[in-house]
Amino acid sequence: MRYLRSQQILDTHLWLGEGEVLGLASDTPVALARYLRDGRSAHLLLVDYPDQRRAERAAEALAGRLIAGSPGGGPAVAQDGRWHAVRQRGARLVAVIGAANEELAAALLGDAGFPQGGG
Repeated sequence: MRYLRSQQILDTHLWLGEGEVLGLASDTPVALARYLRDGRSAHLLLVDYPDQRRAERAAEALAGRLIAGSPGGGPAVAQDGRWHAVRQRGARLVAVIGAANEELAAALLGDAGFPQGGG
């Protein structure tokens, strides 16, 4: 588990590509955890924004980058064969990144309080 507030530190632990897609700043606490379940891994990212609008923008940008879609749906498989999901509720963004399978991605969303169908 890592706690951080900067894109630069996030990039050292989880590369999301060029640019600051999440819009992180000193007012955006982030928790990043790597999970290993049944020999399969994934990252869970939680970001608390100071307002809902920033969370919405970040969720749209991250979903566009990871799954070429909109946030809020179920886990989706990317071109690399890994599963990703992005959800946003209020000022909180939750993302599962690089899950080995759909079941792990869905389980981590549920564990984070964002179960399937829970938006």
